[in-house]
Amino acid sequence: MLIFDAEGRFINKIHKLGKGPGEYLLLSDCNVNRYTGDVELLSAMGYVNVYDSLGKEFKKTFRLPDEVLAVDYFVNLTPQTYAFFSNSRSGNKMLIFSEKENKLIQDTYNLPDWLLRKTTLKHNRSPFYIYDDTVCFTQVYDGKVFNLSPEPPYLSSRYALNFDDKTLDLSVIPPDKEIDFYMNFVRNLKSKYAIQFFIYAENSRYYFTRFTYRNKPHHLILDKQNNGFFLFEKFKEGFQCFPLCIDEEAVYCCASVNFLSFILAPELLDQENLEKYENIKEDDNPIIVKYTFRREHG
Repeated sequence: MLIFDAEGRFINKIHKLGKGPGEYLLLSDCNVNRYTGDVELLSAMGYVNVYDSLGKEFKKTFRLPDEVLAVDYFVNLTPQTYAFFSNSRSGNKMLIFSEKENKLIQDTYNLPDWLLRKTTLKHNRSPFYIYDDTVCFTQVYDGKVFNLSPEPPYLSSRYALNFDDKTLDLSVIPPDKEIDFYMNFVRNLKSKYAIQFFIYAENSRYYFTRFTYRNKPHHLILDKQNNGFFLFEKFKEGFQCFPLCIDEEAVYCCASVNFLSFILAPELLDQENLEKYENIKEDDNPIIVKYTFRREHG
């Protein structure tokens, strides 16, 4: 894990492979604890290493119960309560865990094992995001968004995206087939349904998601202020968008150097940013690109 300041200057990295104190194997996710500021690294083998905010001091390790294996993503629900998600666990995929009590409180959210193990309708990034101190959980195959609580009922509806007959119902997918079958079947689904909601972000006015429809990437922005929406393939300038996060001012995308041409054009940059662009080297770290919201005047 690499840590940078707001100006992009390198501060520190956490790179401690092994089985000793402060070391880890098979990292699957990272988290900045919003209550403590600590950096938390999740191993798929079922434990979390905790470091200070700069990654310089190892503080502790806490483990999930032995029966919990292969966890992929996690998030804080309270200072000492976490939700974990697994793409490969049988039965319920979401686990609510109390670090304070050192026990599994609940497991929930049952999906067919074949869906996550054999198809591309599974999470390839964290299904959790936080907005206004609410933990949100996204459903990758149809774009539904839920509020996630540390108390029952754990999941409640936040956004139920409705694409009419283009909304995917899992009943149209035959169960328990081989991987090759699903590879071809999902290609067909992409031409008929809005699926693969892999990217999502939210601010006080907008909910932003990217998905696949008619075998092309599409973007949907819900305007929470007036219940309207914007649906588009590319920005007016001709670029796709891969939102890492959004705030009240802008959408932020993260791209490798060789991918920059897909998300910006140097002729649109002001002089200061053009100079930054021209000084980018092939072996530079990924670049954060900021798209500022345009204020319309009527």
